[in-house]
Amino acid sequence: MDAGLLARARLGDEAAFLRLYGRHRTPAFRFAWRLTASSSEAEDIVQECFLALLGRDSFDARQGSLRTYIFGIVRHLAWKRSRLMERESEEVDDRAAAIDPLRDLLDSERAGMVERAVAALAPLQREALILFEYEELSLEEIAAITGAEVGAVKARLFLGPGMVVAMVPEHGRLRSDNQPMEWLAGILASQLGSAVIDATGLKGRYDFVLSWAWERDSPGGPVAASADSLIREVQSQLGLRLDRKKGQAEVLVVDHMEKTPAEN
Repeated sequence: MDAGLLARARLGDEAAFLRLYGRHRTPAFRFAWRLTASSSEAEDIVQECFLALLGRDSFDARQGSLRTYIFGIVRHLAWKRSRLMERESEEVDDRAAAIDPLRDLLDSERAGMVERAVAALAPLQREALILFEYEELSLEEIAAITGAEVGAVKARLFLGPGMVVAMVPEHGRLRSDNQPMEWLAGILASQLGSAVIDATGLKGRYDFVLSWAWERDSPGGPVAASADSLIREVQSQLGLRLDRKKGQAEVLVVDHMEKTPAEN
């Protein structure tokens, strides 16, 4: 559908262009705004993006979606404008977020803590988190947009093999990539601080995304996974019930240590 609209728009079909613009303008602006923290820059980038889209002939629907292609153009324009290519990937951009006149568009995601946490990330980490967390793109799509290997994208998101845990204040997110149930049990155990035993009997490997709320033990204290929220969301999103039970468990106890003399 997008490929057809783009072809017609390039031939001067105004209606086709307006449909294409209406479909992709908001996510393109949202991505540009989060990269630049400036509404005016984001608007300029979106305009340049669509002008470039009409002037280019390099989009190939067989290689990915138009949305991914547009994000690639937006990213290039944002980096060019802010000269991020000249910065080290470890550099932290601590610019304050600009006041956004399109408040209604972004109001649900403008919590001050989240904005500051995302803005404080290094540029490469920030764009990876934005694409993954807010635009919900796959690792492969993010790799295509940024021109990086999937492994590099995982590293920017602090990922281990087969998993994604992207965290911003008050929110946790887990994405499984072809993982078994015992893997999920291990992740849940680490978040809940207690043993979790896989009793599902499921032997396959699964792809899924799980999100849950975090809470603070005290005002200003560190955030931690909310047990009630995590248990509730596991059942709601994955259809798996976590039951609290008491039972016997085998443990290893180190009762003493001896120092072995080193050989001369």
